[in-house]
Amino acid sequence: MLPPPAVLASVESAPLEIRETVVTQTFPLLPYVFFDSASAALRSRYRGNDATEQFSELELPKQTLPIYYRMLDIVGARMGRERGAVLVVTGATDGAEAGNASANRTLAQQRAQSVVDYIRTRWNLPADRFKIRVADKPTLSSNEAYAEGVEENRRVELSSNVGAVLDPVVHTRFNEYVPVQPRHDFIVRVTDPEQAAGWDLNVAHNSRSVGTKSGSSVPPSTVSFNLSQEMTNQLGPVVGTVDTLDAHLHVLNTSNGTVHAETRFPLIKSVSNFEVSRLSLIVFDFDRSDISEQNKEMMRRVVRSSTRAGSVATIVGSTDRLGELKHNLSLSSQRATSVEQFVRSISPQLSISEVKGIGPAVLPYSNDLPEGRFYCRTVSLTITTPLRER
Repeated sequence: MLPPPAVLASVESAPLEIRETVVTQTFPLLPYVFFDSASAALRSRYRGNDATEQFSELELPKQTLPIYYRMLDIVGARMGRERGAVLVVTGATDGAEAGNASANRTLAQQRAQSVVDYIRTRWNLPADRFKIRVADKPTLSSNEAYAEGVEENRRVELSSNVGAVLDPVVHTRFNEYVPVQPRHDFIVRVTDPEQAAGWDLNVAHNSRSVGTKSGSSVPPSTVSFNLSQEMTNQLGPVVGTVDTLDAHLHVLNTSNGTVHAETRFPLIKSVSNFEVSRLSLIVFDFDRSDISEQNKEMMRRVVRSSTRAGSVATIVGSTDRLGELKHNLSLSSQRATSVEQFVRSISPQLSISEVKGIGPAVLPYSNDLPEGRFYCRTVSLTITTPLRER
């Protein structure tokens, strides 16, 4: 039996569009390493498996958590350059996980030692470059009313006499790509649909696959293709300002025969007329809106380096999902206002178009992870500046 004929056609609608923007982003390092309950074993996510001589923090992904998970290697590499730097490694517990105070302190010591051993061994640093301290609980402990807060207190904290060791990672003037119009629809027609046993749609650029969709039985009359952020990152550097993608449809019939249909559809890459600088402030004291000296220093650097004629800033405070919504909204607004006041003290002429707190309305990182929750407790400062004419 012959496979059912199929027709694939592009719906006449707005073409797919991605936008290219020049971005400088400052990625603060969360100076905490988290541990499983009653365990001093360093989680695998904190361990690197590449050669140290090839490690470069500027080659790390331009994403918050992938940078955070390489923090111990970032610190090790920096200590190799900063000869006078000493790393203070403070182990802590949730106060109860080991059973008694003495056992808790032993566990805290072991946690700190596991961090020191990793950095020392991997980066060939002498023992006198490290100081180990222990605490039953962290100085800035998380809220123990929540299981998540207890989990967050099972950690090691890092500090140093040389600020550069824990400075943020800064990726300067890189091209960022975002999907502006990410959806494209296709019309599909299959004769004798009762013969269809399955289908798959493959979208490609210059024969390189971008994304796929598939299903059982007959394909629907309209198939939607959605451009994800991962696909956009793949396409952005290689497509032209006016380009095309190819869609290939395969329909399998009940006798294992296949039929193929294809179509071509447009893709546009627009270029933003603005340059963007971003900073996310982290590690506020629990339930407070005060700005730490480290956050102030980061703001000074970002505002002074990014502000030019025509620059406009936005300030948005956010929280994780824990706690009452009303309180989180209020706290995030207070933190955003504190940041606004400090930014104005640095650069009175900078236009600030928006200052708001959104609580947990947007959760960019998994709140099932302690590090994800910490990075959600933030105030985001974004400065947008018109590109200079060439």
